[in-house]
Formats: sequence, structure tokens, C-alpha cells
Amino acid sequence: MKQRSSSLILCFVLIVSFVASVSAQTCVHNGKNFIPNGTYDANRRLILSSLPSNAAAQDGFYSGSIGQEPSRVYAAGMCIPGAEANDCSACIKGASDWLVQARYWEIVPQYLVMNTANINSNITEFKKIWEGLIHGIIAAASAQKNGYKADVAALTPFQNIYALMQCTPDISSGDCDNCLRQSVIDYQSCCGEKTGGYVMRPTAFFGGSC
Repeated sequence: MKQRSSSLILCFVLIVSFVASVSAQTCVHNGKNFIPNGTYDANRRLILSSLPSNAAAQDGFYSGSIGQEPSRVYAAGMCIPGAEANDCSACIKGASDWLVQARYWEIVPQYLVMNTANINSNITEFKKIWEGLIHGIIAAASAQKNGYKADVAALTPFQNIYALMQCTPDISSGDCDNCLRQSVIDYQSCCGEKTGGYVMRPTAFFGGSC
């Protein structure tokens, strides 16, 4: 049977130009571009440089801000529960370094990436198994104090469906449930018949593959 560990998705980093409150910002689309070498860019680089050590020192989750409006930058970094501090720091550093290299970055409260390959199994059967897996993970993740759940379901004797969800620990169970469900809706609208992808929001992460 095909083997893959969902724990390979170790961390994520988000950087935004607004306060990421669940009710107002987490589940809507908004965005703008910044100009390199300006005040915003300097603040962005500064907070990203401290994010790996701060997240590793605080049980794998850190959110903070730096600067004054309109150049204030908010950033968050989160690792999966149980990640070693060194691994967490290295993972967030890699993501932060990549963001630093982005000369022009569209700052949005949602970031979605998908695989381009299509599902080659029976779509009806795939959706039935996928939906059962996803609904179970949402319920489990939103009920956990750490907001995390990863699971797997057999699609065929030779192929599995993997999924992982995680909310930041500073939001309520209800907000976690709401944002994970919205992430799944957005994922289905673009990637429902693809072999995988992920959705990131300031307070939630959802990823899946098969």
C-alpha cells in the first residue's frame, strides 16, 4: 500500500497587513501589494527574522506585530503539535526566508495552492470517502485544545486519502470549526477533483492529498 506521512506538513507562516480577527477577516477575501525596500518591507523582514525562535520557544505557535499604521505588519507561525523545537524553528525559518525573497507579495487572508493532476479514481466514490474523512477531522480538530487533527482513509487497496487540519490555539472551538468548514468549501470550489492542495488562513490550515 502506498505510504505517506501527513506529518510532513510541519508548519506554516502567514504575514498580513491587518489584525486577523475571525469574524471580520479570516473567512473573506482581501488583499494588496507592497513596494520593496519601504517601511512595510523593513517591518516585514524584521518580524520574519524573529518568528522561528519565537514560535519554537512558545510551544510551536507565535503571533505578533511590529511597526505603526499604515506600515504595521502582523505575522503568525505555527508548527504541528509534538514537533521538536529545532525542527519547528527550521521549518518556520525556511518559510520565512521564502517570504523575504518575494519582491512583491499579495497579502491576503487566504492562500490556496492545488496540485494540477486530476483524480483518476471513481469520482463519486472518492467524494463519498473524502467527505466522510473531512467531516470527521473537522469535528476532531475543533474539539481539541490544540486544534489539530490528521487522518487517513483508504480510497483503494493501493491508494489512500490524507488530510490535516489545524487551528491556531488562540481561537474558540466554534471559530475553528467555522473557518475549517469555510476552507473546505473554498478547497472544493477549486480543487475538488484534484489530487491535493491546501488552504491557509490567519487562524487555520487545511491540507489534503491522495
